[in-house]
Amino acid sequence: MNQPDSAIAVRLAAAEAYMHLGYTDYAAMYYGALVSSMTDSKHFDLSRKYQILYETYSGLFDEHGDIKEGSEIYYYVKGQYYLQTGQLDSAEYFFRQEKATGNDLNNQLSASKGLMQLYKKRYNPDSLARYAEIYCTLNDSLMKGFETDHLQRQQQLYNYERSQTVATQKSKEAAEAKSIIWLCLIVIIILLFAIYVYVSHVRKRREKEYRQYQHNLELLEQYKTDVENLEAEKNSQLKQVIAEAKKTIANLTEKIRQYEAKTTNVKNKQIDAKLKDTAIYRRFKYLETHTIESPQSEDWESLENVFDSLFPSFRETLESGHSSINSKEFRLCMLIRLHFPSGVIANLINTTKSNVSMMRSRLLYKIYGIEGTAREFDERIRTIS
Repeated sequence: MNQPDSAIAVRLAAAEAYMHLGYTDYAAMYYGALVSSMTDSKHFDLSRKYQILYETYSGLFDEHGDIKEGSEIYYYVKGQYYLQTGQLDSAEYFFRQEKATGNDLNNQLSASKGLMQLYKKRYNPDSLARYAEIYCTLNDSLMKGFETDHLQRQQQLYNYERSQTVATQKSKEAAEAKSIIWLCLIVIIILLFAIYVYVSHVRKRREKEYRQYQHNLELLEQYKTDVENLEAEKNSQLKQVIAEAKKTIANLTEKIRQYEAKTTNVKNKQIDAKLKDTAIYRRFKYLETHTIESPQSEDWESLENVFDSLFPSFRETLESGHSSINSKEFRLCMLIRLHFPSGVIANLINTTKSNVSMMRSRLLYKIYGIEGTAREFDERIRTIS
């Protein structure tokens, strides 16, 4: 077996390929076709291995180990294995099993041939003569009816071997499927490379924008200093210069505001995504629809811990206002940052919707020192990161 012939090599390669792809029934047909070859070449270990694979995966055997009708010729193949390995009782069992279940001429002929060989090994001349006579009679009948039952005999004798045509077609289909998979992998790699190039481009553009932002900040500070110095001199001839400088300051301030608004919006979206993935956020969303329950002290404590982690400047912003705020007001601010509606907030902090509106207006002045509407307060709170 160091140099198997081409037919055996092809069958073995096809069987292993089908087994790897998960087509175990097709693989079994090829393994079954190898049993006789291995037995005849005295490779009994491989013959036994392929028998087990064929019987396990072909789907032709019932729970009692009996083969499907029309495939009884396998009993002869298996009987030959036991005959050549010296297990004569097992060989006799399978030859007689074929003779009992395979009612067509081919199976009867094969079973008689097997029993004839068996009794020759046992040196039993009477039984040998009996089955030799039966074999000759059946062989004569077979030859007489060869033209009419040739197709049936070929189908019976080589049933599991003739599946090679179907298996070859499946092999071609598997090769085509493999080519498609490789093509898909190549497309995916190209897409990933394109995404990498795009991300790199975006990163470089953001770095450029950030450098411009830093430059604008420096210019702004410089112009502010220049204006302050010019105003301090009280020189009427410098009014035009001061006006131009103020215009430049306003322009730089607007550019800086636009950049900060853009980066803050992106950053807040990323932080909001992390926040919505926390257990405490899901807990409060649950309480939003289950109004019969109220948040406990440990719920508020967990929410504050999450805010301190994800929004490091949140507490600092609220506590650095014109007046200090109490715990109820701090909780209201957290719920506004989480985009809860006023009615839900009122229920969660155990107050009325109208009182929530008034609290928001008061907090706008307490924290930011300006007067305005509750909506303006919400917009400022939701930009804190």
